[in-house]
Amino acid sequence: MSGWNPSSKLTGGVLTLVLLGLIASPISYSKDDSRAVASAKPVVRDLPVKNIFDTQNAKVEAVADSLEYQKDSGKLIARGNAVITYQGNRILADYAEVDTDAKTTYAKGHVMIFKGDVPMLQGKEVYYDFGKHTGSFPNARAISEPWFARGEDIRQIREGVDKIQKGGVTTCNLEKPHYEIRCKKATLYTHEKLIMYSATLYVLGKPVLWLPWMDVPLNWPSIPIQAQAGYSTQYGAYLRLTKGVTFNKHLWGNAFVDWRSLRGFGGGWNQHYNFEKYAKGSVKLYLTRDRHAPTPGYVNPANGAANPYAQREDRLRGRVTWHHRTDINEHTNVFLRYQRISDAYLLKDFFEKEYRAETQQHSFVTGTHNSERYGTMVHLEKHMNSFESDIERMPEVRLDWKNQPFFTDKVFNESRVQ
Repeated sequence: MSGWNPSSKLTGGVLTLVLLGLIASPISYSKDDSRAVASAKPVVRDLPVKNIFDTQNAKVEAVADSLEYQKDSGKLIARGNAVITYQGNRILADYAEVDTDAKTTYAKGHVMIFKGDVPMLQGKEVYYDFGKHTGSFPNARAISEPWFARGEDIRQIREGVDKIQKGGVTTCNLEKPHYEIRCKKATLYTHEKLIMYSATLYVLGKPVLWLPWMDVPLNWPSIPIQAQAGYSTQYGAYLRLTKGVTFNKHLWGNAFVDWRSLRGFGGGWNQHYNFEKYAKGSVKLYLTRDRHAPTPGYVNPANGAANPYAQREDRLRGRVTWHHRTDINEHTNVFLRYQRISDAYLLKDFFEKEYRAETQQHSFVTGTHNSERYGTMVHLEKHMNSFESDIERMPEVRLDWKNQPFFTDKVFNESRVQ
């Protein structure tokens, strides 16, 4: 028996409405969405921190066993194992008062100042301005290993430069050093040089030598003043005095004076420079009036053998040597060596270590470039001394093609064109 079923009719009506909604919705809503997308603009919001490396807004941080903030003075009080940090600089102390806005600190009790992990200053108390890198250190010690400088008053006038009043310097890291160079005032350029005024050398507490001025190099392995004395059959009694000088972290050198009882006086200057990859090298100058110099080309009439030391003469002897290197990049380098010598026997007589290292001191300029596939070299060699006998290259050019596939992976080629 067929009849009206209200539930089926209702269900059919609902399905019809749903289908109409699905068909109509893409048309009606797509237009509204397109207008919304077209009218929308990206919202620009400022970052909470514009530059995470902004040094102007960096704060002084403090860590200690006890921290207290004084609201009226705006200071942070740190007690017990205090560590004050600002941009890689650290102050360790028993007690510290920190003004975080002004970036100033007063610390006392076993004070140590570090630049990164390198100790720089040590004392009982310090007044320090992190922003200006200035400070005052009464009865403190500045550290620039292997040198240690103490002073009744040390003032850091800028980063890396300290003014020292009534102090001393030594390489002996003891409370009572075996030796010390004491002075009225000094200027320390960290890891570069120490300039001292009215300096007196003390050994075991006794004054030994006074100098009105002394420059102590700190960036090359040598003591500021050296003296060598002795006797040999070649020189007789001899004495050499050497003084090291540092101009800055890129330029340093040493002057020296020789006296030999059989040969006479001589002197020179060794200049070193290091501008990293751009230029590094040395220039060596020497001049002497040799009263017992060998005679080049002399032939002994007794046996007809060439022996320049069989006859001696009085004449000037000297040298100019320049060694240089430039690294244009990791694959390209330029080398230069210039050697001008008065005779072939100078290095053997006065610079035996250099003579043993290389007997043929020729002059040249070489440029090289090397890569994974090939290497090139341009070598220019010219006689600078009349006694040289090596082959001149004006210039020599070489191309090395390294072992690699040639058109196919079954054929390999390695060649050199020179």
